[in-house]
Amino acid sequence: MKIHFLLACFFLFKLISAADIQIVEIRDSNLFQLKNGTLVRLANVDAPSVDTPDSNLAYLARSVKKYAENKYRSYPVSVVYSGKKDSNGYPLVHIFQYYPLETVHINLVYLKKGFGRYVESAGDTTYQSIYKEAARLAKKEKRGVWNPTPYKKINLSDYMLSFLWGYRKPRDTFYKTSYNEITMRLAPAKEISGLEARGSVYFKTKEGRLCCECGGSEYIPPYRTETSVVYVVSGIFHRTFKWAGFSLGMTYLNTKDMYCSEGADSWVFPSATVKAGLMEKVYLSVSLWDYYRISEYTAGVTYIFKNPFTHFWIGFGSYVDYKNRAFQLDYNFYKNFLLHLQGGCLLKEKTEIYGRIGFGFILH
Repeated sequence: MKIHFLLACFFLFKLISAADIQIVEIRDSNLFQLKNGTLVRLANVDAPSVDTPDSNLAYLARSVKKYAENKYRSYPVSVVYSGKKDSNGYPLVHIFQYYPLETVHINLVYLKKGFGRYVESAGDTTYQSIYKEAARLAKKEKRGVWNPTPYKKINLSDYMLSFLWGYRKPRDTFYKTSYNEITMRLAPAKEISGLEARGSVYFKTKEGRLCCECGGSEYIPPYRTETSVVYVVSGIFHRTFKWAGFSLGMTYLNTKDMYCSEGADSWVFPSATVKAGLMEKVYLSVSLWDYYRISEYTAGVTYIFKNPFTHFWIGFGSYVDYKNRAFQLDYNFYKNFLLHLQGGCLLKEKTEIYGRIGFGFILH
């Protein structure tokens, strides 16, 4: 019991001691600026520079720099100084990120992924054995700098795979309708840049009895329940820059209603989203045929919180001449697991509600 208490106190001390230390800028693949203005390099890691004349190594360095910006910038870290400096006078350090479920040793990550080669540092042998082993495995598996193929073929982006369940109850005049939905998404983590694939199945249930011989949409009692199925498949390309971004996609929809012996209907329609603002913190977005938010048109504001990563969208959508207040919340749990929450309601005449909840994880 005493040992557990001491371990908990040690872990709490680590979190508190790291809280005021942040990496505020990634200057190069292995050059970090701390919140206090100090420039440091990872000890025992020889990573290529973005300014190297070798085009393949320069591409790898830019990819590593982008990786570090997404993973380590603006997060609390713990910095251990080795007491050594490189040839430019920058301190050589060991950097850690502490989470309740894991500890990320950044130097070790770099060596495991082949972002750099292992180099000796006289007098600094604390992590020598694990660093050497990580570099050995990276070389054996030909990762990063050990890969003889052109580095432009390496994709360092992480993807997320998510499963969601949704419910929607539209406003109906003559009958009661509800949708249950199952959706699967394979998308770039944080939805920054890359290709997304999405598939959904909607089970639509109607309660009523249509008089097929009568004119118009007349329903007569007694009520009965009929179910139809809607299939939706989408492909979207996301591209994000520092101050703007866009998404372009195509969606295929197939629905088969079982009312009055109706046949299957199918549509193919485009979707588009444009964004503007500080893309890493807050931005405005406008979408056309935003099927993921179950709306024809949407406009809203996205807020991004980095520790832990939280993606929060709030705005409104439109069903032809109806306005719909909605919200979306994507929560990245400790950067490996995701909890998706999304919902909204239409407040006009009869209330219409919809929502989704789901779970996802990051594919490294």
